[in-house]
Amino acid sequence: HTYSADSCLERTVPGYYYRKYANGRLSNGSGCGNDTASNRSMCARYILDSVLYWAEEYHIDGFRFDLMGLLPVELMNRIRSALDAKFGKGEKLIFGEPWRAGNTAVPEGVRLADKAHLRDLSTGVGAFCDATRDAVKGNLFSADARGFVNGGTFSCGTLANCIRGWAGTPGDFQVNATEQTVCYLSSHDDWTLWDRLVDSIRGNQDYTTMDAVVLQANRLAAAILFCCQGSLFFLSGEEFGRTKYGVKNTYNASLSINQLDWHRAWQNADLVNYYRGLIALRKQIPALCDKSLGAAGHIRSVYEPREKTAAVEMISEGKWQELLLLVNVGDRAQELKLPAGVWQVLFDGEDSFLWQKAQTRFGVLPLPAKTAILLGKK
Repeated sequence: HTYSADSCLERTVPGYYYRKYANGRLSNGSGCGNDTASNRSMCARYILDSVLYWAEEYHIDGFRFDLMGLLPVELMNRIRSALDAKFGKGEKLIFGEPWRAGNTAVPEGVRLADKAHLRDLSTGVGAFCDATRDAVKGNLFSADARGFVNGGTFSCGTLANCIRGWAGTPGDFQVNATEQTVCYLSSHDDWTLWDRLVDSIRGNQDYTTMDAVVLQANRLAAAILFCCQGSLFFLSGEEFGRTKYGVKNTYNASLSINQLDWHRAWQNADLVNYYRGLIALRKQIPALCDKSLGAAGHIRSVYEPREKTAAVEMISEGKWQELLLLVNVGDRAQELKLPAGVWQVLFDGEDSFLWQKAQTRFGVLPLPAKTAILLGKK
């Protein structure tokens, strides 16, 4: 869309660059009053040429398409192919939101780059995965909705799909390869992760107070996210409990709402360090970083050993040939019998740097409430 339908595009070729219904009404699938007619050849070429120009002239590393569900599949694939041909395969990132704000006026037969057509997109075109986001903390359309970490319904099968990056799995988010999946918990739109957890767990609007229960849920959410295949994304400041004081959408809010409060990074240093450890560990686990069509093959089994718990067994390479992720979203501690062998604890609910230490376990492992533990076998 553009700021106004009375744009240079409209003045250049009146009636060409915007979608309209048969009665002449402007299409509003963007929620901003007008949708560009990217399904038309010269509008599509204008977008493609602009991307190539920005990439070459300004050395832009990647492009994030807002409301990608308004753009045709064919255009997104053309952009991917053109960037690959000019700069090398995969050198430039392309990802976007595979949805739109409402219906849009396109001719019958036009495939839009939304969730219904993810499998028609090139594997090099990424999409934000709202399925994982909503499973972990609850969908964003209701303040009362909850997910795994804040008291919602738990499904071992859904967790398995999250870990697989929803590649080749049933559901409304289906991709060909984990390369397409952008896993995340919060972004600039809607509530921050911290604010959502405060609302759903503490039930008040004191967003500035550090709370042990909310911090524990935040660490559990981050642990699940960092064990998902696909590409990871998190909101700047999420690692120190960024708050926007409960305001859901802040595109038109003041700096006092949108600013990064670096005091919280100091106050919440333990959470920052937890994210640091997860980032450093993930880079050492090929099974989690694999973006190929066969990435899901690293996952050997997923089962529910106790109510509200899950065990995910994976095979990998490098330092740890086998991985075991244990998740307890319940309110009670559990004891789980480990598979045969000696296992190194890589992270638990408090410390994400255990992989640097020689802490090993065998036999029975205590699994505290609201906790994830990752173990590796050399």
